Amino acid sequence: MLLSEYNSMAITDGAAESQQQQKKRGRIPPKRGQIKMKIICNFVSIICRGAEKVGRILARRR
Repeated sequence: MLLSEYNSMAITDGAAESQQQQKKRGRIPPKRGQIKMKIICNFVSIICRGAEKVGRILARRR
């Protein structure tokens, strides 16, 4: 076996081990406040879309 083949095997084995470790640990929980910000941003975008629809309806009536 050549040295380059040995090195490539070692790299792939190391990558496989790190992927297995990540699967075992799972995902990292979100940082503080990220969930609240996501909820607030979604709420604001829903309100803006509703206001745009109302504005379009009122503009058609004129």
